[in-house]
Amino acid sequence: MKKRIVLVIFAILFSYNLNGFSIVSKAVESIAADDTLLNKQEWILFNEGLSFQQMYVVFAGPYPASPTSSFGHMFILLEPKKIKPFLLWDAIDFSANSTNVGSIEFFIKGIFGGLNGEYRISAFYEKLRQYTSFESRPLWLFPVKLNERESKNFLWNVFYSQNKSFPYSFSNKNCVSQIDLLIRSSISKPTASGRLFVFPHNILRDFAERLGEPIYIESMNKVVADNVLKLPAQGQLSKINCDKLSDVEAAVLLNKLEWEYSKVNLHLPESEENLLRELRVRVSLAKGNKFNTLNKYPKEFNIHSNMLLGVGLKQSIRNSSEYLFSYRFGLHEFFENSSVYPENDFLKLLEVEIGILKTRIKVNHFVLFEQKSLQPITSISNFLSWKIGLGMQQKFEYIKTPSVAGLFTFLGLTFPIYRNNLNVSFLINVEPVYLQDFGFTVLNSPEILSIWSLSNRLKWMSSIRTSVNSTANKKNNYYLANSIGYELSNQYNLLFVNTYSEHENSFALKLFYYVN
Repeated sequence: MKKRIVLVIFAILFSYNLNGFSIVSKAVESIAADDTLLNKQEWILFNEGLSFQQMYVVFAGPYPASPTSSFGHMFILLEPKKIKPFLLWDAIDFSANSTNVGSIEFFIKGIFGGLNGEYRISAFYEKLRQYTSFESRPLWLFPVKLNERESKNFLWNVFYSQNKSFPYSFSNKNCVSQIDLLIRSSISKPTASGRLFVFPHNILRDFAERLGEPIYIESMNKVVADNVLKLPAQGQLSKINCDKLSDVEAAVLLNKLEWEYSKVNLHLPESEENLLRELRVRVSLAKGNKFNTLNKYPKEFNIHSNMLLGVGLKQSIRNSSEYLFSYRFGLHEFFENSSVYPENDFLKLLEVEIGILKTRIKVNHFVLFEQKSLQPITSISNFLSWKIGLGMQQKFEYIKTPSVAGLFTFLGLTFPIYRNNLNVSFLINVEPVYLQDFGFTVLNSPEILSIWSLSNRLKWMSSIRTSVNSTANKKNNYYLANSIGYELSNQYNLLFVNTYSEHENSFALKLFYYVN
């Protein structure tokens, strides 16, 4: 009994930080009722099993296809003290428990609360398969500077947090906030509280002084697309002799197999699972090459705030000047740096642009939600390009009073013209909307859209479309637009926009600032 009391007191003191408590002190509340947590031998085995020489905070790039990962995901990777293939290193992440929870219920509870989350420990290759293969997301591994005591604190915190449930929400009790809490309670750093939203850039900024240069791991979608090594036929994998493969061939084959089988979700025979395990060990121990993960890879890392303020000036051919003020909360737009963010997926959760003229103030844009994907067709993917948005926009090509409110959608295909730098999309817009002059109707607009990434910082988008509405005007009306965006620094973006139609010919210059 005395030993039990001493251990409880020790756990509380051990976890005490500048705010007076941490994740561990909360977990300790239930220790008295859980004898297994007081098992000294269990802690010793846990400590020996996860003992590490280097911790990495891993950032998985944004994944707009899933609301829970729209702004990216974070987990911990531990490089063990004992020699161990890096694909078998231990990964620790926090995620929602979605067992027996429907997709609609999951979305509602994720926003308003009601879900539980838990920490999970898995092998690194499982994370690679999920993020770089199945979801085609790149990874950045940031080494974290910890002393020996802080490292033990971290393991102690993980030990007392395993097999426990914690409140979960998409906004501020998510993978980022819980990883942040684990690290803060290990290094006695004051807990960051009161945030309505917690994003990956928060934790990377808060711990900047402890983070080293990141290691970059490319998404398997690109790795596989750039290589023509033929996949063995199903059932032929067991005939491959790993010893006869070069290091490059082994790495490429492993990447292709992980990507292929995660994509089609096949259940492999035992012989083929054995080959994959053998390849993981072989690749982990091989000399580094560009297809082998966990090697230094030069890649710009530029993650920005999700809130953007803008000011600008618009001049029309009619010599009327308009001052522009805008606010946007979202993931990414075409003119922003794409070193971290998806190159072909864009997401806005709220956007407002107000124009001030001499005689009146008007709303140019009011977007409640807009998501679009312009993934190009490649040898390994054949995705449709699509958009869905809700709000109010201006359609200068159609009417003299251009305010249009409703649902904005398109479908089409995107083709790569020059590497990953120039893509051209052929789209059909179908938009159930309300027009000021004609009431409710549907606009049908064929469109050709091209985006040219001259660099991560310099982008050019061009659009040409016609608009048809049989209930209001049977004549096809055209619309041309060119936008050139340049990132001046990590805080500022400059955007030049030219629009031309039967009713509009204007030039606008806008300056955007990221609000941290």
